Amino acid sequence: MAKATARTAAKRQATPAPARAAPEPPPAADSREGALLAVTEAGIVGWAWDAANPNVPVQVVLLADDRPLATAIADRFDIGLVRDRAGPGLPGFAIRLAGLPPGRFPMQLALRDLTGIPLGPPITVHGAEELLRAIDHASDAYDGHIEGMRDGFLHGWVWNPAMPDVPVVVELFDGEERLARSVANQHRGDLQAAGKRGGACGFAFPLPAALLDGAPHTLRVRIAETRIEIGGGPLNFGQLTVMPLFEEVARLRLQIDRLARIVEQLTEPNSTFQRELVRALYERVHAYGEVQREMVERELDALRRIALDPGAIAPDTGAAGLRAADKRG
Repeated sequence: MAKATARTAAKRQATPAPARAAPEPPPAADSREGALLAVTEAGIVGWAWDAANPNVPVQVVLLADDRPLATAIADRFDIGLVRDRAGPGLPGFAIRLAGLPPGRFPMQLALRDLTGIPLGPPITVHGAEELLRAIDHASDAYDGHIEGMRDGFLHGWVWNPAMPDVPVVVELFDGEERLARSVANQHRGDLQAAGKRGGACGFAFPLPAALLDGAPHTLRVRIAETRIEIGGGPLNFGQLTVMPLFEEVARLRLQIDRLARIVEQLTEPNSTFQRELVRALYERVHAYGEVQREMVERELDALRRIALDPGAIAPDTGAAGLRAADKRG
């Protein structure tokens, strides 16, 4: 019995233990590469990959002034900015933000992997307007309205109640052509009384003279870097009512050009005659501006009448239709 026990023990000692799979070594720090590229309307765009494990997408952490802001997985190959600036075949990401991060501007955005390895240099965001491009906007987040055209300006107001400290950047479009960009931060007493961002959310776009060419135009105001349109638009105007004033504009232009040529030829700059010419030239320029303003005002008035009574002014009646509508009004 003792011999059997000894043989069993010897057999156990001779049998090797089953081999265990060695754990995979963690990726080397220098095998992971990546970088932030830009803040765009599609989000905060960048790329990342692990050269040692190219088939495993890298998870990244976005930081704002060293505070974690968002995470993403670099697994997209359809981002043109990554292809153009980093190279073809590199996996990218685009991070959309839910809102502005806390902190002051300028703000530094940095990229790391989950182990804390920095990926590329940080990028600097100089103002809230720049970062707003990457925020996941919703149309119902904004409160605003286009009020109309007055004194050669397109007036309105807009603000974001969820971010009252940040004025909204707006853009004026004619169709799909961007004409101007502005910040809705003009203070108005009526907006303050209505509780709209302390009254500091108005905007006024100067209307360029190119809009008074008689061609049809469609004006829209959008939240900058988005396709979100402010209520009250679009405003359409064109040949409906401005044509009767075109001859007056042409006549004033001829007078301005003629007076300017005479002033240039004068040899006595301090003469009473020259002062009278300069005064006349100023009056003609002022009248020209008034005619242009009246063009816009008449067009807007006609549009209001059509909105109230579609049969009031037929599109092809021109000045006669406008006079008839004025008599009915």
